[in-house]
This record gives sequence, structure tokens and C-alpha cells, in this order.
Amino acid sequence: MTSIIAEKLAAKANTIQSFSGALRPGAVALVPKLRDNPKAKALMEELRTGKRRFKEVKAEFERTLNEKNPFFPTNTQHWNVYPSDLEGGSAALEKLLELYGEMRGQDTVKRLYRVPVVFSDAGGIERIFPSEFAMKGPQQPAYRSQETANGRKCV
Repeated sequence: MTSIIAEKLAAKANTIQSFSGALRPGAVALVPKLRDNPKAKALMEELRTGKRRFKEVKAEFERTLNEKNPFFPTNTQHWNVYPSDLEGGSAALEKLLELYGEMRGQDTVKRLYRVPVVFSDAGGIERIFPSEFAMKGPQQPAYRSQETANGRKCV
């Protein structure tokens, strides 16, 4: 006979998981002049493992190494998520990678290449993302989108 706690945990394991935080489309790398600096490497490791937040690490670079711009952006094929980006920290990141992470090509760890996103039905996408498309030119705006009875049209 199983306990009520075990039954509740089993039922919870089969439900949709909700995560709150940030996904980063790319990564940051150290500028070339800092790549061989042991202190810079240690700070980057703290950032990567989630021991410190991005803003804290950047402030530490400025304070200890007198470097205001220690990073440059790099493109990646996957989404980057750090424990400090998620409300649940390392536990949430581990669960996220367990559920949605995959290994491709030369990967040695699971990464997020695809992430399911669910929006509640709030009466249409326009209510979630109220926006219009516009192309600015000498005559502002040169083109813009407008919602009509037959859908969005360019006018």
C-alpha cells in the first residue's frame, strides 16, 4: 500500500511544469584581453554555475579589474539559462533540462534547443501582444498594419 504523499507526488509528476524566468538567445564571452586572467575566469565560472547574477559579476569586473565592458555577445544554436535566471534556482534549471533539454552534435551536456510555451486563451493573440507592425521612412510611418474584419492588413 502506498502512502498518500507518494500518490500526490506521483500525480504531480504527471502535470505540466511551470517555470518563471529568463531564456537568453545567445551567450556572453570574455573580451580577448581578459581570457587568460585567472580572476576573470573565476568570475565567469561563478556566472555560469549560477552562484552570482550577471549584474553582480559585471560590477565585480569593474570594481576589481577596472573593466567596464568585460563581455561581448556570442550567438548560440540553443537557449541559455542560468540558475539565477529562474525563480527556482538550480533545482528549477535541473528540472527544465530534464524535461526539455536535448543533446545534439558535439554537446556534452543537455541544452535547450526547443522550449514549449503556452499562453492562456485571453481572447486572441492580439490581447496578449497588442502591437502593430510599422516601417518608418521619410513620411512617418511609411507602412503600418491595421486590424480589419478580415485580419491584419498593411495600409
